[in-house]
Amino acid sequence: MIGNASIAFDELGAHRPYLLRFASSRLRDPDLAQEAVQDTLLAALESASAFSRKSSLRTWLTAILKHKIVDITRHLAREPACSRVGIVEEGIDDDEPGDFATHAVRDDGWGDPVKDYERARFWETFSRCLGELPPQAAHAIVLRDVQGCETEEICRTLGVTAGNCWVILHRGRQAMRGYLERHWEGNC
Repeated sequence: MIGNASIAFDELGAHRPYLLRFASSRLRDPDLAQEAVQDTLLAALESASAFSRKSSLRTWLTAILKHKIVDITRHLAREPACSRVGIVEEGIDDDEPGDFATHAVRDDGWGDPVKDYERARFWETFSRCLGELPPQAAHAIVLRDVQGCETEEICRTLGVTAGNCWVILHRGRQAMRGYLERHWEGNC
């Protein structure tokens, strides 16, 4: 048992596979997903006394995980893209993280350097653009267009109404389109 709350380590651990699938679906990176889940479980242990059991443990853990994913996404938006962009094979289904044995490996051992360079340049420009946007618009765009969150989830995270969310997204996307047209050679 932990603190005043009656959460056992085994009880938290039982939710780990679900949390890992959730994080993997949002982050699309097995290492980042593992990090987010570890941070979530650690935060749950540290704040177990705050868990009032008004919701299920899984719901509470998922809420913590969503915040951890947003934190990681913010950090990635500030980090230079070239340090995190890897070679992505076309046609790979990454629904099962870590399941690499079933994917074909290129014979030449190299990716497409031109595509990799363009991808890295795009994400660098995208990250700079996010830094130019108002924080709420940048956060909304990352949640919707990068993580694929639903409107209700974005509204809860940002504390806005659905109508306001759509206005924030619209204005943010307009600003982003203009920025990308001016600063990215690949153009939109």
